[in-house]
Amino acid sequence: MPYDPVAKLPLELVISIFQWTAPTPIPFPPCDREEGRLPESDMTFPYPVILGAVSSQWRELVWSTPSLWTFFTSTEKLRRQEKDVSSRLLLHLQKSKDLPLELEINMPPYNIRKTLFSPRVDPFLLESLPRIKRLFLWAPSNTWFAFLNKLSSIVELTIILPSGGTPNNPAVALTNCRSLRRLYFCGGSDVLPSPKPPLKFITNLHFAALPIDICVEIFLQISTLNKIGMFYPAPPTKPIPNDGLGIYEPVVFDHLEILLWEIWRDAENWHDYFLGRAYTPNLRTFRLYGSTPNFTRTATGVERSFFERLPSSLNRLELSQVLKGGLHSSLFDRHFEGLEYLVVKFCDDEMVVDAIRRLISSEMTSLCMPRLKSVVVDGCMCLFSGGNVADALISALGNCLRANDMFHLEMRNLNVAWTEKMKENILEVRRRGVRLTFWGCKILD
Repeated sequence: MPYDPVAKLPLELVISIFQWTAPTPIPFPPCDREEGRLPESDMTFPYPVILGAVSSQWRELVWSTPSLWTFFTSTEKLRRQEKDVSSRLLLHLQKSKDLPLELEINMPPYNIRKTLFSPRVDPFLLESLPRIKRLFLWAPSNTWFAFLNKLSSIVELTIILPSGGTPNNPAVALTNCRSLRRLYFCGGSDVLPSPKPPLKFITNLHFAALPIDICVEIFLQISTLNKIGMFYPAPPTKPIPNDGLGIYEPVVFDHLEILLWEIWRDAENWHDYFLGRAYTPNLRTFRLYGSTPNFTRTATGVERSFFERLPSSLNRLELSQVLKGGLHSSLFDRHFEGLEYLVVKFCDDEMVVDAIRRLISSEMTSLCMPRLKSVVVDGCMCLFSGGNVADALISALGNCLRANDMFHLEMRNLNVAWTEKMKENILEVRRRGVRLTFWGCKILD
């Protein structure tokens, strides 16, 4: 027989290789702001079932290793390959023994009713509910809603409901889910859980495609949040509370480190109601979205006040779909003492150039410790604008960077036409002892 080096590997090492090559789950939160696009796991074959079919040795190894069966997903590609999803789910439930489970169920409700909740699977699924620590549900059937409150060990829960509404689904009950820490809820405001416990224990809360007034009211009741995300909010269902004076008690988010916020042009009152009350003394990342690619307007007085309150702990600022002359102008009226990372995504080139020049100007950098050291430009609104952005960047860097400075420039979805002058400027910057790195820049002759 030919020598098989794989067969000589220790079993522990083979198992580690299997675990390392396993498909990764859908990230949390799953929102990339492309509404209607369902994120999926990168699994394209029933793993680890296929591993067990390679050889008798692998089959014995896979079948006797519970940790290889703790992650189950039902992607569209997998559904095309297998007739009975319930058989594979049953294998995962049985082979994983008593280990915590991660389940991703992205199939239409009628398929869920036919394949998951069957007499053959039900006893094992019901018995395994307390073991589920992570659950991703797309368009779940009423059956799942009835079982959510039995997930006593759930840590991360994602529920995505169809845009057409869910008139027949009962309200989400999570009163027994005391371990729940991360919740992403998209659509279906009529089934939202109450902000009372266990939402009081949540540290990572994201809402999408929900009326902005519902999102804001829940956010303001949970001041212990570590991360807040609101994506493509729907118009409000009611006006803001009126105390007669327009003065509201502030809410201090002492633990909030990440705020992902989308400005909705039809809901500025509720937008201001949140930003006017929210104080974020320990915020580290602020991501601001424009609601549409052509969104532009000047900042309101409440927004300017919120920008001024942004703490010195802020070290990462991300702007998406924001145009020059709009909100960003007020955002950069102040100094960001700790800002190190700037990300601009699908903003117009004038806005990108203006923002970078203001952030790394000699007046700004003389006051900033640490100084801005990384810029990521991901696409621009204007075609063929990559050269303008790069040219402005190189010019600004040449004026501001000093010996032993480190600066990283990353450009995505842009073709940069490097001129001879730009190349000379780059060489001059590096000759000063500046450690300047580039990534993703496609150099064109």
